[in-house]
Amino acid sequence: MNFELDYKENDLPPTFHKRKSEQTPAKINVIIKDIKQIILPEFTEENIKKFFPDQKEVENLQQLKEYIKNEIEKQKHDSELIKNIEEYINNIRDKSMKITIPQTLIRQEFKSRIDNLEQRFGGQEKLTEYFKQL
Repeated sequence: MNFELDYKENDLPPTFHKRKSEQTPAKINVIIKDIKQIILPEFTEENIKKFFPDQKEVENLQQLKEYIKNEIEKQKHDSELIKNIEEYINNIRDKSMKITIPQTLIRQEFKSRIDNLEQRFGGQEKLTEYFKQL
């Protein structure tokens, strides 16, 4: 099955956007090669034991629901704890730590990265071409 779509860059994901050096296409030809349907297994006691072999306390659907509920609660608690710790660290850092980075260090790092890119691209001309394509 195939069909054509009008090219509207705002409606398409970034992988379909044209490069700056290319002409804007009028249409996009789409070919669907295959459509698959996922069939999920039933939640029988046998399948539950097979899918959760490490969880000895999970043997039936009710225990599975309870296990999943407990795991979600643990994850929620852990994420809240991490968030609180990060906020605490950020507050301490903001109150007591001020770091000034010298401009010479920033320029030196920038130059080092540009030199590295030039070396990877095979010279300044090719690097300039690459930046123009972006």
